[in-house]
Amino acid sequence: MRLGRIVVAGAIFAGVVALTFPTDALVRRGLARALPPGGPRLEFDHATLRPWGVRLAPVTLRDAQGYRLAAADWLLARPSLTGFLHDRAGRPWRATGVAYGGTVAALVGREATDLEWHDLDLARMPTLKLGGERLGGTTGGAATLKGAAGEGTLEVRGMTWPSAARFFVGADALPIDGTVWWTLAGGRLALDNITAHGAGVEAKGTGSVRLANPLGRSALDVQLTLAPGPDTPPALRALIAGLPPSADGAAALAVTGTLDAPRFEGAP
Repeated sequence: MRLGRIVVAGAIFAGVVALTFPTDALVRRGLARALPPGGPRLEFDHATLRPWGVRLAPVTLRDAQGYRLAAADWLLARPSLTGFLHDRAGRPWRATGVAYGGTVAALVGREATDLEWHDLDLARMPTLKLGGERLGGTTGGAATLKGAAGEGTLEVRGMTWPSAARFFVGADALPIDGTVWWTLAGGRLALDNITAHGAGVEAKGTGSVRLANPLGRSALDVQLTLAPGPDTPPALRALIAGLPPSADGAAALAVTGTLDAPRFEGAP
């Protein structure tokens, strides 16, 4: 009987501690110390302490100016126990979570943050629009961020943009698979290498995006070469044939304007 009372009392005490423990405040303080100065910051509504880490939900990633970059349904984060021996913030922190129907992972170190994402639904990203329209398909990739600079890769699978599909092939969808290798510095996203394939067309190129706030005002400067294949629809083949040739004989296409209002024209 006495043992039962002790167990009940212990359970009540543990519940009171769990309810009154200032988890939110401690995690906010820890994140402020862990994230590199001048880089993106992580915001959340609630933090729940678990034996295997701290669960944050929902979560928003913002840049240094406060503009929302991404959001997650939840993240499970945990510091490095051995890290506390050298860093009072417990870095590196590891985090995994769910966002936009896919998964994300992060490793937050003293000097850099490594990110990975898989199978994110492009249509569920409210801040990602092109020409005022949401894109379809999925994306995956990886990035390393050091303050306001970084580098990484971005992959898209089955990406669709209704306006472009109607313009190029007169259809509602033109699925594209592609990969972009990029670097970020000084507010400029350099697209160091672009490869893509869709509707039988092979596309390659380079370019840049001058980032702005809001994101839709970001300026585009992209140069592409297009090479049709045997599966290219006749209308698209004819359109490509009307573009000026590049140095290697492929059709040259320039994408300028902004994310909200992109412009397509034959490259000089």
